[in-house]
Amino acid sequence: MLQVQTLSAPFARHSLQTLLICAGLASSPFALAQTASTATSDGTNVTIKLGHSTTPTWARVYLDTDRNVSTGYRAYNVGSSYMIENGRLYRYSGANGAWGWTFVKTVSVSASATLTTLTLAKADIGSPAAANLVTQSEAPVRVSPIISLSMPAAPVAGTWKQCAIEWGTCSFSGTAQVRYGTASAYVTKTLTGPVACSNAVFGDPAPTYGKSCHVSATSTTSPTPTPTPN
Repeated sequence: MLQVQTLSAPFARHSLQTLLICAGLASSPFALAQTASTATSDGTNVTIKLGHSTTPTWARVYLDTDRNVSTGYRAYNVGSSYMIENGRLYRYSGANGAWGWTFVKTVSVSASATLTTLTLAKADIGSPAAANLVTQSEAPVRVSPIISLSMPAAPVAGTWKQCAIEWGTCSFSGTAQVRYGTASAYVTKTLTGPVACSNAVFGDPAPTYGKSCHVSATSTTSPTPTPTPN
């Protein structure tokens, strides 16, 4: 006789499905035809389109913003720092990869029978430079392949221009103010170019997040010494 252990949601659903598959009493959800899901970013917002064949009861997006499977909620080969479930954004607050979330805010949702479009501010997930994400809808359970999303740096207010991403070189002439970090967490230093865009130069204003450098549009030319008197 098949014995099923009762677990808290959503593990109960997932564990039951796994046991039934192993017992030959159900088909694997991965055998179902997958509807393509996509994700894009304009530097300020992130737009995720989750495809499905019928209107789902649950529509989830798991976002691995540090692209480290050993941190966050561990499922579907990602370690999720954030999750969107039915238009609500949550931040991971569990322990040791187990299910546990804290509500952050609602996000913009546009839904039809075959497509759910979610839009959220990049800053709401820590302004990462990139993320891996997986979409999930049920029932039936359908899980997308891992989607790798690169996110351009958000425009910096004022007269600032992006000059490099983390580990790159910020090239400019003379001396200027340079900002290093994310859109919501950064440090500013007055430096002479070129400058390495790295923690070694600026410190780390946003641990675990991808960072970039912006240079002030107004820079000053380094003074040159006067000629040696004859």
